Amino acid sequence: MRKLIWVTLVLFAGTAFANEQAVQGQSLKVKERLQVIELINIAAEKEQVANPEPLDAELLAILEEAEALEEGQATEQAE
Repeated sequence: MRKLIWVTLVLFAGTAFANEQAVQGQSLKVKERLQVIELINIAAEKEQVANPEPLDAELLAILEEAEALEEGQATEQAE
């Protein structure tokens, strides 16, 4: 009888501590989501600049290459 009581106590103790990791993981996910929402809110509150700084040549080349790749993919998907 004593063995049965000890076995049940050990099983209950094991299940009680097993759920702590899942709860902690879920709370971290919620905190990360809240941080992302805060970043979006901050970005939305910033005013747009009327005269933005001109882009340098390297950045323009990268943007043009990305645009060409997107157009290439769009035509392949259409076929």
